[in-house]
Amino acid sequence: MTDTSTKTRSVNNASESNEYPKHFTWTTAGGMRCEWGNEEGKQFLRVKMPSGAQMEIYPDGTTEYRSPGETKHYNKAGLTVSVDKNFDFNVKGHGVINISGGSTVVCAGDAQIYSGGDVLLQSGGNLNMSVKNCFLGVRGDLGISVEGSTALVTAGKTNIESGGAVDIIGSGGINQDGATIKLNSGASSSVGTKASTPGTGGISA
Repeated sequence: MTDTSTKTRSVNNASESNEYPKHFTWTTAGGMRCEWGNEEGKQFLRVKMPSGAQMEIYPDGTTEYRSPGETKHYNKAGLTVSVDKNFDFNVKGHGVINISGGSTVVCAGDAQIYSGGDVLLQSGGNLNMSVKNCFLGVRGDLGISVEGSTALVTAGKTNIESGGAVDIIGSGGINQDGATIKLNSGASSSVGTKASTPGTGGISA
């Protein structure tokens, strides 16, 4: 069945219309509808299924796909997606990306990750980070748990500043080695060990 009546639609926020014979509508007995217009500067193509899924191509090259159900793509070979301008990917539910091989993300500009909840970073192997400068800001508590040894090596100065008390506990002992070791306190200062050498003011030899 061909509908030859005038159709008016919104294309990219502009009212467009194609009149017969440059506007055609074809509807099958099963309810599939195909509509296209051939007026200069207003060409369009629309295919709509009874389920509500539809595809539209507008005269400026814009293409829209609408699906009330799932959309699946199967590629036996590779897949390349090239976008010359911005790329937005919005998911209202959960998102999962499974990759059987390696994965590389290359960003020529800044990279940002925002999470309204927890962030879990888990690796079955090593974790290597190489950066120019690193800043870690924590509004609450910070806990670091290491099952093995810990080594902190810096070529420059190292500052540890706390607004409260600082506890250093070593079950196997605490070793300090430096060209100069200074202990400054605005009030009182006390350094002691469980097995200090007599006559040293509590500082073991």
